Amino acid sequence: MIPFLYLLYFLSGAAALAYQVVWVRSLQLIFGGSHFAVTAVLSVFMAGLALGSRILGKRVDTFRRPLRLYGILEIGIAIFAVLFLLLTIFYPYIYVPLARVAEENTLYLSLLRIVFAVIAMIVPTTMMGGTLPVLAKFASEHSREAGEHVSFLYGFNTLGAMAGTLLAGFVLLPRFSVIGTSAIAIATNVFIGFSS
Repeated sequence: MIPFLYLLYFLSGAAALAYQVVWVRSLQLIFGGSHFAVTAVLSVFMAGLALGSRILGKRVDTFRRPLRLYGILEIGIAIFAVLFLLLTIFYPYIYVPLARVAEENTLYLSLLRIVFAVIAMIVPTTMMGGTLPVLAKFASEHSREAGEHVSFLYGFNTLGAMAGTLLAGFVLLPRFSVIGTSAIAIATNVFIGFSS
């Protein structure tokens, strides 16, 4: 079972970074300048990962069925990725009037972008951050070499993240656009969720 988790966690990393690429592109269309979108997405993405690791890491010993929780987290990520797409439909109608209130004020615009990014991304990224502590708990219960398994899980997740970034940026987005690329990442999370 543990080796199969390596594959699932590889796919999880690929989907996560595919989202990151897609979310940058999506917010870029709303916020305008590319560096603003990148900064907002990266800040919230990393904050969510840290938050999820902290919250679930502190409570991981209370979970009786960590593998089931992992599956729920992956499906939750997919659900909130769908909600992200829905939010990007409405965001321009809210963001543009708010931005015009003080369009020369860089601090105001930066805070506005961060707030919009937090609303759209903090829940799924927090779930992403919680996946490793949950899988580490499962590995510790099913193997004497838990530390080695956690290292491999993290390594496979990082390799998946690299693959997801390259695939999303250079193959999927040019061919399938934001919606198609998001759908592939969402389907990947659902597959992982039901396979766990």
